[in-house]
Amino acid sequence: MGDQEAAKKGTAADRAEALFAKGYLCSQAVLIALAPNVGLTDERAARVAAPLGAGMARLGWTCGAITGAMIAMGLIEGHVSAADEITREDLFGHVRSLVERFREEHGATSCRELTGCDLLDPAARQAAMDAGVFTTRCPGFVRTAASFVEESLTEGLGHEDRGARTEA
Repeated sequence: MGDQEAAKKGTAADRAEALFAKGYLCSQAVLIALAPNVGLTDERAARVAAPLGAGMARLGWTCGAITGAMIAMGLIEGHVSAADEITREDLFGHVRSLVERFREEHGATSCRELTGCDLLDPAARQAAMDAGVFTTRCPGFVRTAASFVEESLTEGLGHEDRGARTEA
């Protein structure tokens, strides 16, 4: 199955996990899995999310699965006018819900805490790979993030007048 086929089969969580298993970063896997829902091509989603993987360029900060989901949520529900405080607050509330659910399910939101690894240290990163950290823990992170956004879409995240915007 090709990458684009994987991104179109099953639930968003299934697609994200399959894409992650193929070697996409956590942030990319989530955003590509949700790309059809947010008006992005797979290529554009991969490019947009690329710097956010491994807790933002291996800095170990916010998990890339979360930041990939946040981008999707912004594309679905983000405000386009600086004066639109209502939309901004709605979006911020949904994002906080994502972060809290993720923290409840996984115990943390930072990549460094989730993986127990300093990803900037090549030896530590290799040790984590050898221990299977990225193949045993990270798939659950991309599933949680992608499923949250997909469930939110089902429950009406966004509004008809500001639904998913297509790229220009």
